[in-house]
Amino acid sequence: MMQFKLTGTAIARSAVLCFVVLGPVPHAAADETAQAWFERMNYAVENLNYRGTFVHLRENRIDTLDVLHKVENDLVFERMTSRSGPPREFIRNGDEVHCIVESRKEVLVDRGQQQNPLVATLPVFGAELSKNYDLRFAAHNQPVAGRNTVYIGIVPKDGYRYGYRMWLDEETAMPLVCEMVDNDGKLIETLHFTSIEFNPEFSPTAFEPTMDTQDFRWIDSTSKQAAVETTENHWVAGEVPRGFALSISNVEEAGDKRVEHYVYSDGLAMVSVFAERRAPGEQEIRGARSLGVTNAFGRVEGDYQITVVGEVPLDTVKIIGNSFRPK
Repeated sequence: MMQFKLTGTAIARSAVLCFVVLGPVPHAAADETAQAWFERMNYAVENLNYRGTFVHLRENRIDTLDVLHKVENDLVFERMTSRSGPPREFIRNGDEVHCIVESRKEVLVDRGQQQNPLVATLPVFGAELSKNYDLRFAAHNQPVAGRNTVYIGIVPKDGYRYGYRMWLDEETAMPLVCEMVDNDGKLIETLHFTSIEFNPEFSPTAFEPTMDTQDFRWIDSTSKQAAVETTENHWVAGEVPRGFALSISNVEEAGDKRVEHYVYSDGLAMVSVFAERRAPGEQEIRGARSLGVTNAFGRVEGDYQITVVGEVPLDTVKIIGNSFRPK
């Protein structure tokens, strides 16, 4: 899911709004309205032409990035440039992505489905979201970046998943603020556009790198790992929190390494489980670890290392990990 950021005043203002009593939208109507806005949002991020600046706050790190995004002849052109921290740049030209890291004088090249930092931060909403979350909707909400918004709140029905607060552009459904919150309402991660312009005029060189990469080392990081979807599952989670179910299972092979990968989802949150045969003498990974937004859990089952990772509460990965067994 979804690897976002503004001044303390703006973040605090957004947090306060979650306590505002929303308009009298019936529960079922709120669900249907929110789902329609989610569909528009998914389209807007990838298909509209826009230019803006957003701030991404995650794990006590704040990044400010400029983004240019254009779709032409069904191809996506994009450039994201960091304005804070070490200089970095993300360039997309159709299916090819260049990640330029000036401090290492490297250009990482990926020819695949790598997501940009904006898309990676946004949640992906399943069709049956309302089974595990309460959806709250309010039209004509506070302005963000000078534009009118609608508010959508996604509130978990239990403590095994995180919630979201989102402010979408009223005209285009572009997400202008996206906040992930824990079960106490504490802000975990946020993306906040400070400025945005739709359908701007782009110069002919707008999507070219701003850094001189002539002396940089180019690294083709396109995954050599082949992932094959399979229905022949050798492992199963004996217990999962309510609402989670197996959604994807595949086998990934790279050289002599073979890893079985299982994804459990509730329509929004996703948990990955990896089962890999341990080499003799290989270090074991045991116990739970919190990595900010991401929580992980490891244990050994026979000759296999089991690793569970997800942007979910720690109890969720522990329950799934402790019950994961051979069929």
